[in-house]
Amino acid sequence: RARSHFGSRQGSRLRTSDCKGCSKLPLVMTSLLAEISTPILQLGCALLVGFLAFRCEWVTEKQGLAFLTGRIGLPMLAFKAVTTADLDDVQFLAVLSCFIGKLFVYLLACAASWIAYRKGSRSDALISMAIFSFHVTAANDFVFGIPIMQAFYPETGMTNLVANVVIQNVVFQVCSLAVLGIGTATAQNVIADENPERQSVRTLKQLAQDPLLCAIVAAVAYSGLVNLFAPHLRGSQRLPWIVGELLDFFTRPFSVTALLLTGVNLATALETKSLHSSDSNSMYFVTIPICLVVAKNFLCPYISLAAAEVLLPGSENNRWHSFAFLYGLIPTSSAPMLVAMRVGQHIEVVAAAVSIGILVAFPMLIASAVLLGSDSMDEGRIDQQLHNSDLTALGLSFASLMLCIPCFRLRDRQSIWRKFPFRMLVWYVGACMFHALSGVLVNTLLPVCSRVGAYLISYCEIQRYVLVALMLHWLHRFEDGVRADKTIWIALVAPIPICACTPQPLTKKYCVQIGRA
Repeated sequence: RARSHFGSRQGSRLRTSDCKGCSKLPLVMTSLLAEISTPILQLGCALLVGFLAFRCEWVTEKQGLAFLTGRIGLPMLAFKAVTTADLDDVQFLAVLSCFIGKLFVYLLACAASWIAYRKGSRSDALISMAIFSFHVTAANDFVFGIPIMQAFYPETGMTNLVANVVIQNVVFQVCSLAVLGIGTATAQNVIADENPERQSVRTLKQLAQDPLLCAIVAAVAYSGLVNLFAPHLRGSQRLPWIVGELLDFFTRPFSVTALLLTGVNLATALETKSLHSSDSNSMYFVTIPICLVVAKNFLCPYISLAAAEVLLPGSENNRWHSFAFLYGLIPTSSAPMLVAMRVGQHIEVVAAAVSIGILVAFPMLIASAVLLGSDSMDEGRIDQQLHNSDLTALGLSFASLMLCIPCFRLRDRQSIWRKFPFRMLVWYVGACMFHALSGVLVNTLLPVCSRVGAYLISYCEIQRYVLVALMLHWLHRFEDGVRADKTIWIALVAPIPICACTPQPLTKKYCVQIGRA
C-alpha cells in the first residue's frame, strides 16, 4: 500500500492515481468490514435471543447462567489470553494512553457517584461508586476486543490488548472490588467494630475470592516462570496440550453466554422500569445508563486518543493513535453486571447501560473500519463513502418510518394515537419522515453545493429540535395538554428565520475551489 502522511508539515500527499497499490484499497475495506460486521451481527443476535428468551418466559432462572459466565468462562478465558500472549511486543506508551483514558472516566464516575449518593447511607455511596466506576473501565476485551484487534492489528494487536487486560484487572478491578468490599461491610455494620488490620485482612480475603483476579495473577506468575525456564516457547506452546484443549473447551461458549445473560438482565430492567413509574425512578432508570454510556463509549476513546497524540507525536505513530481510540470504543463487558448481581444493587441500570453501549458501539466500530482500516486514505474515496452511507441511512430511515405509519391506526377515530400525549409522537414521526425524504432529494437531485439544499436540511433539523422542545414542555404541563395542537405551528414557522442565517456549504470536497477537502 502507498503510505499517506496526513498532517505532515510539508503537506505532501500521494494521490490515488499515482500509486499502483491503491486499487486494492476497496478490497481491503471490504475485508475489514466483513471481519468487523460478522462478529457484531453474531453478538447482536445473541443479545436479542437472551432478551426474548426471558421476555417470553422461555427462561425464568438466570443465576446458573451467571455462574457459568462469571465464575468459570471468564476466568479461564483471561488465564488463556494472558499466558499465550507475547508481551515482548508491547507498545507501552500506547497502553499508557489507554490507561489514562480509563483513569479519567474512573475518577469521574467515582466523583459523580459519591456526589449523587452522599445524602443517603455511606454504604450505598461506596457500593454505587464501585459498580459504576467498574462499569466505565471494564471493556469487553475478549468478546469484542479480540476480533477487532485481529482485524486491524493482526501482528501486535493481541499483545497490547492483553497488556490492557492485565492493567484493567490488576489496577481498576482491584480498586473497585476493594471499595465494594468496604461498602458491603459497612452496610452489614461489620466495619464499625473492626480495627484497621482486620479490615485490611477482610478486604484482601474478598479480593482473593474473586476468580477473575486470581486467574490474572496466576497467569502472570505462570508467564514469568515460562519466560524464565523456557523462553523459546511462544503463543499456545506455553501451555501443555491437554490444558490448552480444556481451556478451549470451557471458554468456547463464553461469548454467547455473556451476551445471553446481558439480554436477560435487559429484559429484567424493562420489567422493573414498568413497575416503578415515578419521576425519581424514571430518572434513575434513564439518566444513569445514559451517563455510563457517554463516559465509556465517548469520553474514554477521545481521552485515550488525546493522550496517545501527546505521548506518541508524529504521523508515523498514527496507527497507535488509532489503537488507543479503537480500544476505548470497545463496549463494557458483562463483568460489572455480575458484580451488581452479587450485591443485589443497580442490576437493571447496569444491564441497560451494557446493552445500550453495545448498540452505540456497533456504528462507531463499523465507521472506524472504513476510516482507520488502511495506512493509505484517499480523501475523495472517503468523501464518497460517507456520502453513500448518509444516503443509505436516510433511505432506510424513510422506509422504516413508513412501516410505522400503519401501526398508529390513524383512520380509527378512537385510536389512542389521536389523543394527547400520544399524538405528539405521530408529529415527530412525520417530521422525521420529512427530514429523511428531504435528505434523499438533496443528495440525489440538487447540486452538492446548493444553498437551497442547505436551507432545506437546516429547516428539517431545527424543526425536529423545536418539536422535541414542545413535547417536553407539554409533558411537563400535562394538564394543559389540550392546547398542544394549537402550538404545532411553532415547529412549522420558527425554523424559517433561523435558516436565513445558513451559510454557503463549504464542508464537502467538491465545494472547495482548490479541490481538496
